[in-house]
Amino acid sequence: MKAVVIAIVLAGLGSARADSPKLAEARAAIDQVRYDDAQRLLVDALAAGGHSPEDVRLIYQLAASTAVVLGQRELGEQYYRRWLALDPAAKLPDGSSPKLADAFVAAQAYMAAHGRLTVRAKPRGSQVDVIVESDPLHMAAAASADATRVALVDGRATLTATRAIAILDERGNQLVVLDVPVELTGPATSTGPTVAPRPVRDVLPPSRPLSRRWTTWAVPSAAFLLAGAILGTLAITQQEDLDDAIGASGEHFFSEIDGNHDTIKRNATIGIALGSVGAVLAIPAAVFFLRGRGPQRGRLSLQPVVHSTGIGVAGAF
Repeated sequence: MKAVVIAIVLAGLGSARADSPKLAEARAAIDQVRYDDAQRLLVDALAAGGHSPEDVRLIYQLAASTAVVLGQRELGEQYYRRWLALDPAAKLPDGSSPKLADAFVAAQAYMAAHGRLTVRAKPRGSQVDVIVESDPLHMAAAASADATRVALVDGRATLTATRAIAILDERGNQLVVLDVPVELTGPATSTGPTVAPRPVRDVLPPSRPLSRRWTTWAVPSAAFLLAGAILGTLAITQQEDLDDAIGASGEHFFSEIDGNHDTIKRNATIGIALGSVGAVLAIPAAVFFLRGRGPQRGRLSLQPVVHSTGIGVAGAF
């Protein structure tokens, strides 16, 4: 049964690559159902260091499966966690045994709660800052580029700008390789003809809001003032006709004269009200008009003044 379990795992890995000697010996031991030897060889392979990210993930997967088959479920789950920290999309081959599946699902739940290994490279002039944003299993120990290895201190390291940076564990195995964009590894150069910059066009000042335009207030102000003037003129004319009617009271009924008086009073009241509204609206119209003329030698301040006898405008120059 144990042989079948590991055989399925190996079958899911596809054809063999050019493995390191220790890893190749471990795979051979698994094929020969020598799981104790395979486990030892996998540990030795990790300790030897120098493996690519693909080989490191393979070693963790085989070490986890071997540990579970040998009855070391907790150890197997820890190896699965490391595998998932490097490859969250990892899956067990179809047909894997329930023992492997249980340990793997438990490792998935743990990593879902704690997150994966996340590292980013931030170009800065002729250098690149390496920043470890998440390392729940404390796997990352150094950053390497162009045969230069720099230890991570508080999850950070700085290297000379290059195209690729490898994140290493404490044994020198590559956990992940970061690609650095070519255009960010140094100052940009150009061999083409120099292009003259386009002239900068004059920037028009932003248009005033509708509520701060003098015409917004001037138009209704003029309308109210005109309506008030018409009603006021009509009331004056009616008042003159009423005076003539009172002078010839013998020719008019009292009810007729009283009705004309009510009409005159109503027209006069409405005319005064409309004129007052127009005068109030004229104040912001005047203020915004003067402000729109630009800076002046003096500064004009207008304020409405409400009095018992009417409405006026006070100005300070």
